[in-house]
Amino acid sequence: MTASSRVVLVSGLQGTGKTTVAGAVAQRLGTCLISRDPLMQTLLARNIPLDGLPKNEIPSVPDLGFALQTAILTQQLGLGSPVVLECVMRKIVVQQWTALCQDAGASSSRSNASAPTAIFTATGSSGGTAPA
Repeated sequence: MTASSRVVLVSGLQGTGKTTVAGAVAQRLGTCLISRDPLMQTLLARNIPLDGLPKNEIPSVPDLGFALQTAILTQQLGLGSPVVLECVMRKIVVQQWTALCQDAGASSSRSNASAPTAIFTATGSSGGTAPA
């Protein structure tokens, strides 16, 4: 991971503009957007029940979506690529992704889509600047 590499986490409730904001940030950074919704839609289209299959130890579709995002994030960090992740994030997911970034030497920043002017493209995890 290079010093200029970064990971931007965009969170917020459904309908708050997460995907729109995250897409704009990804375009500005010239990187990929990893959104959980298309991953979950793909799983549901393959007849994975929303609640998973507990008898078979298959987690819920939202949890599988997080797992897939985590796998892609890990791969991109290994390549030294900047990443924008977007979804409704639970605290445990934010902690896990932040730890992955720290372990890879990547900077990370997080924004809630209900306050899109607070999106940061930080060069360090403790600060940043709002994109123009």
